[in-house]
Amino acid sequence: MRDIPFLPALLTGGALAAVLTLAGCTDKVPPPAPVVATSETPDSVQVVFTARCAKSGCHVTGTAAYNEFLEAGKSYAATVNVPSGEVPTLMRIRPFLPDSSYLVKKIRGDADIRFARMPFDGPPFLTPAESSTVVNWVLNGAPAQQVPVAARIRATAMR
Repeated sequence: MRDIPFLPALLTGGALAAVLTLAGCTDKVPPPAPVVATSETPDSVQVVFTARCAKSGCHVTGTAAYNEFLEAGKSYAATVNVPSGEVPTLMRIRPFLPDSSYLVKKIRGDADIRFARMPFDGPPFLTPAESSTVVNWVLNGAPAQQVPVAARIRATAMR
């Protein structure tokens, strides 16, 4: 029998390719996205807006720049899926996408914002807990009403 030097490598490579091909064949469904067990609700976000933003001379009726009202009863309609007055190509709040939400960029002080970080009278700016409340609400889709915890899902695949 003739000795073929590349035959063992060919057989090993072929076997490896077959195993990898078969390993990819499955009828299993990927696991569901994990449930987000956070307490961010429109009410908890409104608490942040009321305490830190809806102040005299800031984001209230009569003085709010670009009509960005953050008062109770007005904040949702004035922010969610509404173009930013400073950068109209960005929504003030873009559900599920905090990195594309101009209001989130303003409270974080991102480099691509126009004018000052918010709140304008900071520092102190929002606390990490206050910022997280707003960011997690946006991540959860910026719901207009409280969503039961079991219905909330992480939307990382949608980013």
